[in-house]
Amino acid sequence: MKKTLLIVLILLIGSAMLFAGGAKEQSASKMDPAIDAWLKQAQLGPYQPATENWDEIIKAAQAEGEIVLYADTSRISKFQEAFEKEYGVKIVYSDIGAAEIKEKLKKLQDSKIYEVDVITCGDTPELYAEFVDFNRLFKYVPRDVEAVMFDQFKNEKLGIQRLGGKMIAYNTEVYSECPVDSWWDLTRPEWKGKLIMKDPMLGGSDMNNMAMFIMHADEMEKAYKEEFGKKIVLSKDCPTAGHEFIKQLLKNDIIFEKGGNDAIEGVGAKGQKNPPLGIISPSKMRVAEEQGLNAALAWDVKPFSTFLNQTAVAVPVYAKHPNAAKLFIKYFYGDEKGGLGFKPYNTIGNWSIRKDVKVPEGQKPFQEINAWKEDGDWLYNNVIIFRDFWMKNM
Repeated sequence: MKKTLLIVLILLIGSAMLFAGGAKEQSASKMDPAIDAWLKQAQLGPYQPATENWDEIIKAAQAEGEIVLYADTSRISKFQEAFEKEYGVKIVYSDIGAAEIKEKLKKLQDSKIYEVDVITCGDTPELYAEFVDFNRLFKYVPRDVEAVMFDQFKNEKLGIQRLGGKMIAYNTEVYSECPVDSWWDLTRPEWKGKLIMKDPMLGGSDMNNMAMFIMHADEMEKAYKEEFGKKIVLSKDCPTAGHEFIKQLLKNDIIFEKGGNDAIEGVGAKGQKNPPLGIISPSKMRVAEEQGLNAALAWDVKPFSTFLNQTAVAVPVYAKHPNAAKLFIKYFYGDEKGGLGFKPYNTIGNWSIRKDVKVPEGQKPFQEINAWKEDGDWLYNNVIIFRDFWMKNM
């Protein structure tokens, strides 16, 4: 296990160094005249009109004929046929993870191959620092969507299509209510070998979620005293209560899985006498529903209920089908009734950034949840330090 994770860490750090090297060479201080000309022709970035003519955009998209999409979600397939039938524009998409999207897109762009029209994935800290800041990705939010967005998302460097999270899940066949009320409970002996989650060393929001315990170390220290009735004593290699939590969590023999589906299945499988708790993306509750699993989310856990991460949607530089990209993105955001493009995501564990989309039944609005929100700058500057600490304590 340690050797495998060490290899993953080396690859991740190496990838980050490659990105950093490319960034230095390119220099984001000036806009390449060729990129500026493409933006002007595509009416993107500073050239996006204040009022958009959707009859013209749709006509141009139909002339382009297709959109090439990289997405870290399989749910595109739930509306692909309807979109293609309505607009006569084909969606050619690859369902791959966020890390692979970033890696493939950079390799293509470095080879001057510009075949991708839209990407959508999480892990905005790296997208912002390694792509947006160096004119590799561009923000596009339709003006009518922008008008109904919550204000806090209007100034993001990319369009945010939805929020996701990371929460504790438990088996409802065994427990009538959540058996823990604090994240510190997960470090207790009774949960040794009984916590399951996607391996955060595989990157993305799972890694960011765990790193945030360090960012919110003061809250973790307060929560420790509330839970155990005494002040925390830090180990020699733990500068904060956040580090101490991670250290103790790893000592409790976490069960690591390759994906979130495996984690929710491990939590909610029927017939278990001693089921594990899980740290999952709450959107995985749709998997629990589809498979008839016995699982529920813990909405009242201290010091926070969920880590909120963002899923971005963007147009890569020199996209060949910019109007088809715009049409897809507009569809992807949905409408006041949810819309076919957002319907697959309008489920427990996802939140629309549109004020006019109704929250799914059984879910609180994100503004009412005790949540830790993704801090892109902090994560980008500290996640490698977190990885190093994690690896040393495996």
